Amino acid sequence: MKYLVTGAAGFIGSFVAGRLYQAVMKNAMQPGDVKHTYADTSDLESYIGYKPATPLKTGIDALVKRRRSYLNL
Repeated sequence: MKYLVTGAAGFIGSFVAGRLYQAVMKNAMQPGDVKHTYADTSDLESYIGYKPATPLKTGIDALVKRRRSYLNL
């Protein structure tokens, strides 16, 4: 069963996803790792005419899969 969550519930869901990401990454940081990054890709998007998009579930599934592999879980 799939659900589309919008409004305040969607905002809370994104907060929960952020906390899940932080929990997964908490033990994975090493000295010298960058905790936060940001890239403004608007010029590239305009130049090549393409804007990538990854659905939240796809991104979280991929993140969990990579972290489990990295941690041998």
